[in-house]
Amino acid sequence: MGDANLQRLLDVVAERLDSEEARLEFGGSPPQGETTVWAAFPGRPGWRLVACYAEPPADRAAIVAELEQLLHAFSATVSATEGPAGEVPSARALDLALYDLAARCEAMAAIVLDGSSPIVWGRSHTEIDGASVEDLLAIAKGELPAASERVACCARAATWLLDELRDNPPGTGVPRRLARTPELGALAHVVANIYWVLLAFDGPFNEVSADGALRRSLRHLERLLTRLPPTEPPAKRARLVPVK
Repeated sequence: MGDANLQRLLDVVAERLDSEEARLEFGGSPPQGETTVWAAFPGRPGWRLVACYAEPPADRAAIVAELEQLLHAFSATVSATEGPAGEVPSARALDLALYDLAARCEAMAAIVLDGSSPIVWGRSHTEIDGASVEDLLAIAKGELPAASERVACCARAATWLLDELRDNPPGTGVPRRLARTPELGALAHVVANIYWVLLAFDGPFNEVSADGALRRSLRHLERLLTRLPPTEPPAKRARLVPVK
């Protein structure tokens, strides 16, 4: 992860947060002006990601929260600034690619499932870290609390996709699945023959734009998926069931 990826991070910030510009800072005092919003890199003292605006933004707290989410998603990028850069772990590279895809599609989240195992192979946002397919299904049913609306949206989309694959198995030759209802927006496409890339939306979305961005990402996502190391299925969690 080198300069090109750092520049991509800045481009995503400017595009996602509609700022005039974005920059990385190291050392010195944090910016104090009303037209700049910043967040510190987690675990990287002195590093800041700064978004600059022509006018003071109305909701600074929301922008800070989004910057912090970006920093978590792109945390591997920062390590490239420290001496010789090594290989970025395949799982982290996949998460970064999914975050980039979700940002370009203006989706709430992007994840990778395979339709048959309990593993979430990749996720665009750290809020979804640690969640298994079983967890997402339980969240959609109201059996588990959602950590955020993003997670809840992702859970609804995952439930829809798995129901869709059960009713219309992948062998039917349909590599793309779409849901557009008042309650759900989702777009999924098969990749590397066994995986499904799923985009979850919290409302109406531009199908043409999202589909184009997703299709352009498939080859890159396939390369990342084929590099993933073997993964043990997550352990099932015990739940309390009321006695009737």
